[in-house]
Amino acid sequence: MHTLFEPNREAVTWRSADECVAMIDCYLTDDGKRKASKAGQDRTLSSHIFRRRVADILQFVTLRTSRAAVRRSCTRRGVAKGQRAAACL
Repeated sequence: MHTLFEPNREAVTWRSADECVAMIDCYLTDDGKRKASKAGQDRTLSSHIFRRRVADILQFVTLRTSRAAVRRSCTRRGVAKGQRAAACL
């Protein structure tokens, strides 16, 4: 979670059911803290949508596929592993 959202600003976490209930009570009574839930919702709707996830996955797969193609090309040409960066890129 901490890599996707700013803790305590865009997302709130808990470790037990009791802590969860306490956090819910806290957020229901504190208008300032409720802004965190709005910030998290805004972040989710802008950054963590299906279209963006698919684009991220395709970029990752393309990068991995490109690197694999370079390695195969170097191997076929007999370039030593330590010399690949200079000779094959």
